[in-house]
Amino acid sequence: MKKNISGFTLIETSVTAVLLVVLGAGLLALQYILGDVQIRAFNSFTNVEGANGSINQMVRELRTARSGDNGAFLLESASNNAITFYSDIDVDGLTEKITYSVSGKTVSKSVIKPTGYPVTYLPANAKTTIITSELQNSSAPLFTYYTGSWPGDTVNNPLATPAKLTAIKMIRIYMRVNAKTNDTRNDYVLDTSVSLRMVKDNL
Repeated sequence: MKKNISGFTLIETSVTAVLLVVLGAGLLALQYILGDVQIRAFNSFTNVEGANGSINQMVRELRTARSGDNGAFLLESASNNAITFYSDIDVDGLTEKITYSVSGKTVSKSVIKPTGYPVTYLPANAKTTIITSELQNSSAPLFTYYTGSWPGDTVNNPLATPAKLTAIKMIRIYMRVNAKTNDTRNDYVLDTSVSLRMVKDNL
């Protein structure tokens, strides 16, 4: 009479071990992928939130732009992807010189505080911060400039760049932000306009 011997053979044990290793490796890979996606999503969210807060700050600074403490006109330069102006951004009674500019996919902000008497704005004193490194504007300008006759006057608006500084009354700021270059459906669009309070025609 034969006895049934229960248990696993060496082959069955080996196959089970291989399957467990493969399953474990798959779970680790999945965890890595999900973790990487979460990190990228968090970084993108942080970048978008930072850009959103910065564009609101940019609007406030431009709205209150004023003559520099050296007597310079409130705007120093105005092109498609860069603008330099004067404003008391930290409300300390001193008028800072601010530049927003684009380099590749990066939007930067440079601030120079006035020094000395007579007042000067030394480039060596510039403090630069990154607004976003995920700009996806392509050929669309970051800044577009308009006269006080806009939107009624579509012939002379928007202004050609570099724009005539004394003609600028309103500025449109347009940013498309996305961590992925070829993913336009998920671009985060920031589009707003600001009137320069000190040069408004309807004061």
